[in-house]
Amino acid sequence: MTDYPMKLGPVYKDTLWGGYRLSENYKLQRTRAAEAWLFATRPNGINLIRNGEMKGQLIASYPAVGWRCPILVKLIDAGDCLSIQVHPDKTEMWVVLECDPGSTLLYGLKGEYEEKSFREALGNGTVESLLNKVPVHPGDVFFVPPGLVHSIGKGILVAEIQQNSDETYRLYDYGRLYHGKPRYLKVEAGLEVLKNFSAEEIDALHFERGRGDENTLANCSHFRVDRLKVDGTAVISAGDPFSSVICIDGSGTIGGEEIEWGNSYLLPHG
Repeated sequence: MTDYPMKLGPVYKDTLWGGYRLSENYKLQRTRAAEAWLFATRPNGINLIRNGEMKGQLIASYPAVGWRCPILVKLIDAGDCLSIQVHPDKTEMWVVLECDPGSTLLYGLKGEYEEKSFREALGNGTVESLLNKVPVHPGDVFFVPPGLVHSIGKGILVAEIQQNSDETYRLYDYGRLYHGKPRYLKVEAGLEVLKNFSAEEIDALHFERGRGDENTLANCSHFRVDRLKVDGTAVISAGDPFSSVICIDGSGTIGGEEIEWGNSYLLPHG
């Protein structure tokens, strides 16, 4: 019987901007972790099933998921600012789980876009002044379409739901060194796909969601994300071919299995 809630083991990743919240919350021996991949079928990270008949198998071996699953779900802990970047063909969204007081993120261009001025700002380190700096609070939702320049700011922990792609064009990285060398930038490729969203479009994207259902945080052609606040019992009808469930607060049970902060489950259809 493979149709049961499958608990998935996180895949941990680190880089120079990683923080300490994930290590503390997951009680890891390592001191820092930038990301916890909660639903992933990438060559450099695939979740293991931790319970039931399929315990010990890779999530990709479950037929409904497969080896080319179009969705990737992460927790991202920004102990420092992420690079200023843009995606050519990836849609993603963030749900802010925790943040330091006064935390901000960068979300789209501010004012009219002029390529010459933008290039100059990248060169002299003033590019942040050309972007919208947005204060964040737990529970905030940000929808990030292809072409929207962005960066998660220092002190922010988000759940990220995205298309399964690592194609990122890094435009600016604050002059940081990684293993003694600057990280690779893709300025030319990034400028080719960067889009000049209007202030009205930026505001609308911030609140991109399915109309008529306050629980729906995002509903696009690539994924739908709902937030359920459960006090007692709730019925979840898994979508076709499956649904991914993560716990972002509290604890309880799902299909008789314990679930608590940071746990990830695959729910087969139905």
